[in-house]
Amino acid sequence: MAPKKRPTSTTPTRAVCYVRISVDRDDETSTETQEERVRAYCTAHGWTVVDVIVEPGRSAYKASRSTRPGFRKVMGLVSTGAADVLVVWKLDRACRDTVDTLNLVNELAEHDAQLASVTEHFDTSTATGRMTLTVLAALAEMESATKSERVQAWQDKRLASGATPTGPRPFGYRRERNRLLIVDAEAVVIRRAADEVLAGKSLRSIVRDLTAAGVVGRSGKPFSNRTLREMLLAPTIAACREVEPGVFVRSDVWEPILDRETWNEVRAVLLDPARRTGPGNARRWLLSGIAGCGRCKGDDGNPVAMGSKPHAAGPRYSCPSCHLSIEAKRTEAIVETKLHGVLDPETYRHLRQGRPVVVNPDDFEEASAKLMARFVAKDIDETQLANLAGELRRQHEVASAPPPRLPDVDDPVEAWPSFTPEQKRVVLSAATESLTIKPWKPSASFDKTRVVWVSAV
Repeated sequence: MAPKKRPTSTTPTRAVCYVRISVDRDDETSTETQEERVRAYCTAHGWTVVDVIVEPGRSAYKASRSTRPGFRKVMGLVSTGAADVLVVWKLDRACRDTVDTLNLVNELAEHDAQLASVTEHFDTSTATGRMTLTVLAALAEMESATKSERVQAWQDKRLASGATPTGPRPFGYRRERNRLLIVDAEAVVIRRAADEVLAGKSLRSIVRDLTAAGVVGRSGKPFSNRTLREMLLAPTIAACREVEPGVFVRSDVWEPILDRETWNEVRAVLLDPARRTGPGNARRWLLSGIAGCGRCKGDDGNPVAMGSKPHAAGPRYSCPSCHLSIEAKRTEAIVETKLHGVLDPETYRHLRQGRPVVVNPDDFEEASAKLMARFVAKDIDETQLANLAGELRRQHEVASAPPPRLPDVDDPVEAWPSFTPEQKRVVLSAATESLTIKPWKPSASFDKTRVVWVSAV
């Protein structure tokens, strides 16, 4: 069917309504209530409702517009001329952040279509209207971030109390209200896989045997090396919660499938850097993502992060761009020696407390007001305003961030051998201003001057 001819008037006449919520609830934000209100809004404006697309259980923050089937259908109706206005209950029903909102408005404008919100009022045909839209989108983004902070605070409280983990049920357990109960058949799979790992069997061979036996994971699909590894590393199967990186606390709220000693042994095997694993284990190396290439710069102007890779002469840290590399073990030894040289108990105590940062809300408000003034004066456009406002908000969040959660020890150098790989990385990251691997020079021996570590303490 040929697309309908678009009206020559700028006044919209045909509306497509988009209704979305992450978790449907029987309150004022339910999908049914949203649909009722967007339909009433269209009627009040004399618009014909072409379609109402309901997309429950979809997060606008986690899923972009292009990955949401319902929203792809919305844009299909707009692009073919079937609809000339998109109506939502609130802006955050459609978009994730400020830039996403402005991009949507621009995409709609390319098809002579407009965006309308039941609860927010703006006119994108004027500079003032576009500024209003930008402010509303920024407020919606901040509201989403604030909600995430509240959820995280709630999760932290549950974590401290040893409550059962939220989210999808862990493999090996079933949920009964707020309780985790062991599923015997799945527990047998976990215990057998743990025994085989401790016996030296590879994950690949274990996965192959499970697949041949018809065993599937929580999602109903066969296990992969990654999903099996994640399952065996999960503290839940040992009835533990991770209260800070590498620190696990026993919970008495649910029963363990593996005893703590066995789980620790399995974890030690799977996290051993010398073990041949896939790319998912790269961060287990001490300097992966911390060391930067002395040749290459990223889009942010910082050195490109180096990762680990196997080598016939032993593992090395390598730049993904230019492949500059250096021997891993000797590089780690150099960095550890430098770190231990500055990390005395008093310095570590101050590092755990964090650097005192005084965040003045008035400064943030003043900077935001200056951005708005630049926009009104047409010094910057809508996209630049959104980008600068987002960067300002990120700076504010970084300045307001709590200190890093470092291991609770008095002497980090003395406790270093007992730290897990995760704990060592957390301590090193907190104490590092920069770590750069300089280009190599023709030499018959290892050149330790290539390793340039700058302390942050």
